[in-house]
Amino acid sequence: MSDYSNYSIKTTGHSLGAALALLTALDLIKAGFEVSMYNFGQPRVGNKAFAQFATSKLSMFRVTHNKDIVPHIPVSLLRMEFYHSCIEIFENANEIVHSCDNNMEDGVCEDPNCADQYALRETNIEDHLTYLGIPIDCASVSN
Repeated sequence: MSDYSNYSIKTTGHSLGAALALLTALDLIKAGFEVSMYNFGQPRVGNKAFAQFATSKLSMFRVTHNKDIVPHIPVSLLRMEFYHSCIEIFENANEIVHSCDNNMEDGVCEDPNCADQYALRETNIEDHLTYLGIPIDCASVSN
């Protein structure tokens, strides 16, 4: 490791891959590595304590796109409360990107002016398949 002491690790993912990138980043931090994360369309991964912990340990940017359904799941049901960690970057329908209110007092990022402005019934899968103007599908990736 001493040969790579000036290196840092960046994890990234889309959808389920984004959730795994978050868990991997936290595991790498625990092992002593310097890690940052850039995720797209990430679902909620844990409860409030987990979101606060992840926010406190990891430099991250979690990009959401307009009415993408995936950042809204899993929904909180029957005492199973799921929350997002910070920092959320929101891309609206016109592909304009801005930072959300990432100074939530309770340490979680569920900004009602960003992805959380939409109820689950208002979301769609189409917005999950394009981020920053780039289609996210097998055909696009293979080209």
